[in-house]
Amino acid sequence: MNSQKRETPVNNPGGTTYHQEYGKVSNMIECSKMAITYYSDSPGLVPSTLPPPPLINSNDVHFGNGGLPPEWGVRISVWTAMIHYGPWTDRQRSVIQDYFFPSSYRNNVPTPHLLPGQQRAAASFDFHLEFMTEATLRFPTRERSKAYSDDLDIGADGYYTRPYGWLDIKAGADSSVKLIIPYVLGQQGCASTLDINLKDVDVSTSINYASFLQASNFEMKLLMNSPLEWNAHRVWEIKAYTNRPRIFLLRDHIFLFQDMLKDLSSEPLSDILYFIPTTYKFHLDINDPFIYLCVNEHNIISNPNAIDDNSKIYM
Repeated sequence: MNSQKRETPVNNPGGTTYHQEYGKVSNMIECSKMAITYYSDSPGLVPSTLPPPPLINSNDVHFGNGGLPPEWGVRISVWTAMIHYGPWTDRQRSVIQDYFFPSSYRNNVPTPHLLPGQQRAAASFDFHLEFMTEATLRFPTRERSKAYSDDLDIGADGYYTRPYGWLDIKAGADSSVKLIIPYVLGQQGCASTLDINLKDVDVSTSINYASFLQASNFEMKLLMNSPLEWNAHRVWEIKAYTNRPRIFLLRDHIFLFQDMLKDLSSEPLSDILYFIPTTYKFHLDINDPFIYLCVNEHNIISNPNAIDDNSKIYM
């Protein structure tokens, strides 16, 4: 997605003019090969076997289909992929999503149970992203903690451009991302789920271009509950698990994560009339971690992550 609108220049106290969205990366995905499979089952009719209950419950995904619901979704397989997804990309995603799926700001009702003879219906839309070979996911971000740094370059348009910070996540083959969007509402509403399964994980950052975290696997599940009442309080749960990670932690890594969170939350506040209270619950399960804290004299690090060349505290 390439924007043709010229960005508003921002002036810092030093008199330097630079782009406000210097963390923007327009190329979202690059890969050597991509295969897209769209599938949609022929639903057929509901058989007349058992009398249906009046409404479905929150755990019943069949809602009168007479068996497993018809499958509906898309599967994308990529080879040698490089994906850029940062705060700027997420803001564009929000605009596109609001355009195609605008909020109605109205309360929903539970999905009626299907009757015999009616056409069967899919219970959810499933999205699968499969990495057939090693892939890299980069999170470019603006760094507010370095807002007054003089390390700037002159772009082709004559503006000074700041180098953005980044977090690279390298994952091995057979890693996957799965998103399930339900189309069935129960008495408690519905819940979208996002499952991320990464293998042979290696995380590096723009701090020292070296590994920040190494782990054999990383799993994360995001449960996004949506009650029937459009502005009711909702709870989103994020569960993450990793096994025997090696973490090379520097103080600047903390600053980078803080800048990334600030950039992600830099959108203007919504109107109080459309406010939806949300509670986020984080569950982080780290099995048998190794944390290395570098304690070199004067904090001088020549060879990052070199065990023999640096003084470290092991945790």
